[in-house]
Amino acid sequence: MKSQYHNWLMQTGQEEKAGDVALRIAKDPETAVKCFMNGGMPFKAAGVIALHENAAFRPGLLESVAEALTACGLHEKAGDIYQRLGETKNAVLAYRKGSAFKKAVELSREVRPSDVVEIEEEWGDWLLGRHEPDAALNHFLEAACSRKAVEAALKAKQWKRALECLQDLIATEGEDTARPYLLDLAKTFTAMGSLSEAERCFCQAGCSKDAVVMYVEAGFLDRGLKLASERLSAAERRVVVMEIAQNLEERRKLEEAEKAYLSIEEYDDVIAMHRRNGQVEEMLQRVSLYRPDLLEATHRTLGEEMEAAGNLDEAEQFYTRGGLWRLAVGMYRQLGKWDAAARVARKEGEAAHNEVIRALAQETVAAEGLSAACQLLLQHQFPEDAVKLALDAEDFPLALHIAETSAEHMLEAVNLQMATVHEEKGDCCTAEKHFVRAGRATEAIEMYRHLGAWEDAIRVASAHAPDTVSDLLVCQAKSLASEDDTKGAERLFVEAERPDLAVNMYLSKCMQTEAMAVSREHCPQLLPELVKRTACAEGGPKTAAELIELANAFEAAGEVDAAIDVCCSATSAMVPDNSLLNKIWLTAVKLAETKAAHRVKGISAEVARKMIDASGPSLDVARLFQAAGRAAEAVKCLVACEEWEKARELAAAVAPECLPFVDEARRQKLISARDIATLLAIGDGPAAIQVAAEEGTWDASLSLAKECAPGVVPQIVNAYCRALIREKREDEAANIFLHSATTLSSEGRLLICELAQSLYSSLHASDEDRARCLPLVKRLLMKLFSSTRGEREGEQNEGLALSIGRVQREADRAEENEEKHRRVLLLVSHYLSVLDIAGKHIQEDVKEAAAKTAVAILRHAKEFRSDEAFYRAGQHCRKAGWTGMAFFFLNRYLDIADAIDEPGGTSLASSDFELTDIPAPEELRIPETHSL
Repeated sequence: MKSQYHNWLMQTGQEEKAGDVALRIAKDPETAVKCFMNGGMPFKAAGVIALHENAAFRPGLLESVAEALTACGLHEKAGDIYQRLGETKNAVLAYRKGSAFKKAVELSREVRPSDVVEIEEEWGDWLLGRHEPDAALNHFLEAACSRKAVEAALKAKQWKRALECLQDLIATEGEDTARPYLLDLAKTFTAMGSLSEAERCFCQAGCSKDAVVMYVEAGFLDRGLKLASERLSAAERRVVVMEIAQNLEERRKLEEAEKAYLSIEEYDDVIAMHRRNGQVEEMLQRVSLYRPDLLEATHRTLGEEMEAAGNLDEAEQFYTRGGLWRLAVGMYRQLGKWDAAARVARKEGEAAHNEVIRALAQETVAAEGLSAACQLLLQHQFPEDAVKLALDAEDFPLALHIAETSAEHMLEAVNLQMATVHEEKGDCCTAEKHFVRAGRATEAIEMYRHLGAWEDAIRVASAHAPDTVSDLLVCQAKSLASEDDTKGAERLFVEAERPDLAVNMYLSKCMQTEAMAVSREHCPQLLPELVKRTACAEGGPKTAAELIELANAFEAAGEVDAAIDVCCSATSAMVPDNSLLNKIWLTAVKLAETKAAHRVKGISAEVARKMIDASGPSLDVARLFQAAGRAAEAVKCLVACEEWEKARELAAAVAPECLPFVDEARRQKLISARDIATLLAIGDGPAAIQVAAEEGTWDASLSLAKECAPGVVPQIVNAYCRALIREKREDEAANIFLHSATTLSSEGRLLICELAQSLYSSLHASDEDRARCLPLVKRLLMKLFSSTRGEREGEQNEGLALSIGRVQREADRAEENEEKHRRVLLLVSHYLSVLDIAGKHIQEDVKEAAAKTAVAILRHAKEFRSDEAFYRAGQHCRKAGWTGMAFFFLNRYLDIADAIDEPGGTSLASSDFELTDIPAPEELRIPETHSL
């Protein structure tokens, strides 16, 4: 029945009712959904689906519902269906199309967080389009869209939040992007009165100038000026502040304009502003404060302007305030207003007032005459000026009258000027009278002296200035001397108690006799100097007699220094006798020692040098240098005299640093004299060797060394042997070494090694060389090794035959290659000696010993010629009857001989010697030529 009813409803087009029946009666939400969908009501289908969250609808059905909802523009409900289907992407898109941004954001946060920012921005745009900027702002902030957030905040009139958003915009996109918003916001804050925020916006927008203007227009000049100093460059600040100041001045806000000018140190503009506005007092105050150097000029200018305008009182004020009272006085004087001029001057002090009165007096002279002018000065208590005025006019009676009645202290000046006038007129008597009255007797004396009236001059001097009489007598004497009246001049000089001047007069006229006569009679203390000057005038002493006489004169007069200098001035030209010359010089030293101890050292040194230059070094010169404290020069002098012991004694006592010099000088002297014996006696072996090498006297030097200096013998032996080695005389060098070298130094041991190696190299030259060199090599090496062990020569010879075994052991133990090589050389030399001795005997036991020795020596075959070694071994084995060994060694000899003939063509490789001490074939030295 239900099914039929449902079908009937569907067939009759009642899908909505059918859906309600299915939902209410049948409890079948899915069927209800189908009915609603068939009836074109997807919104009701969506409602059923929303009410039955737990119902299991077919996905296809849900998909069709969602599509139908989307087609109908019900995007939010479609989004819910898509979300139920698990299609989150379609769900988010549906929510965004249906402006269900909250659901879109929540779903995106769960499934695709990266889309949240984009959705938030879209949400904000949607809200902004609906004129809901307040709500849009938060979404823009969530989306980090700083620019849109700023625009939303501005539209919402949330100014402070807009400023915060602008900071983010500046951080992300830079100031250029934010500048228009900042300027708009700054204007808004300005209109609101939020000046701090407006300042911040202007500054961030790079328009600090506008912020400064804003503060000024708002009445906050100080804040504006402070901001200008902080934010603007010097040039920009000056332009902005100047505009502000000028604007304020135009608006008659002078105090604020001045503050603006001062902030940029435009002091002249401040002054000019007050001047333009007629504020003279303020202008002067600013000039004194900021331009004190122009204050006087400013007062002058103002005073001149007032004076030109005829405003004398104000001109006077400006002049006097500027310290230019003279200009004020001059202004009144020019207008003939003397009372006003005197008043101004009186304010400046008595001196200024007096100056005006004197100027008035001068005007009075021209207008009313001298008497009236003087009377004016006397009325104002200026008697001195009255006297001067009369004197300037040469009215001496009036001047004298005024001085006698009103200014007695001026009498001297009046009389002095009167005396001067009478002197110029030639009235000397009257002039003298007034000079004396003026208390200037010396002027009268000078007048008479100038005229040559010596008697009148002396008369006045005797009466009024007795102290000047002597000077007058001297002047008169000089006058007579100039007229060649020498006797009269001498009399006056003596009368004036100046006989020295008489002496000088005679000397100047080359009258030495008269000069010395005056000196002996009146001034004996000048005699030595006179003698000296006389000698100098004559070119000094020319002979020994003159020099001695002059020195004696100085000594007699107590002039010891002069006497010493005279003696020191002696030269060979004056004193040809060298002995006398030295005696004179030594006299200077003696005088210094007895009467001028402070000059002893200097004179001794000077005389020593002179004596060296004249006669060369001597013992006297050395003593002088020693007295002068110049020990080094004294030592050098003794060395030059070859006084070696004295030189060493002096050097050791006072100049130890000179000892090496003395020794070296003596050494060089002995070397140059070829005195080997003395060189050896003083222990100078190197020098003796040098001489012996140069002279070739080695034997004599060696004999002397053995007698005089045994310690030097090793040095001479070494040098002698070196010389013989250079001459290729090694055997002689070896004999010298063996017979003369008692001890071995490191150099001696090196020399033995060199000799032994050189002699060993000669062993294979010939039998004669072998016989000559072989014993020498053995003895040298035995001497070397015995010296190393500390044995004596006797022990060496005694143990020579018994030490070979020890030599072999020591050679085996030697660590250094050189030492091992030398010990092997000794061993080989011994074996070769044994073979040479065995070759001279025919006994059987000797032949066997020789064969053993020849075989033993093969152990060291690489130390000498290998062909000879194997040949000798083969021959000695053959003589001893050891045929097998003989064949073996001679066969090796033939191999070596083939290798000599064909270098590189024959191989010596063999395993025959592997288990022996004989060197391997590759270690052997293959000679270039045959030894046999």
